[in-house]
Amino acid sequence: MGSSSDLLLRMVEQPIKTYNREAQQKALEYQREIFKLQEDLEKAGYKNTDFVAQKVDGKYTGRIIQEINWDGFYIARNSEIERLNRLYPQGRNDAR
Repeated sequence: MGSSSDLLLRMVEQPIKTYNREAQQKALEYQREIFKLQEDLEKAGYKNTDFVAQKVDGKYTGRIIQEINWDGFYIARNSEIERLNRLYPQGRNDAR
């Protein structure tokens, strides 16, 4: 984009690059924090972090256990969408 003859592209390039650089920096900070916390867990004797992983039907979801049950929310939301689609079948007004 830097060599683009389009004025609009050149105008938005710098803010986008700045935003991407800040996002990348934040991701690296989170990564360092996660590694530090993992190190602390290992020092405390925990070699496996499965105890913080959420399971549904005996399978890991990839989510960490937290106060909000996101799996329950998504299951309820999807079943409600399906119910509404059955109730009002005209076209595919699927919210997903």
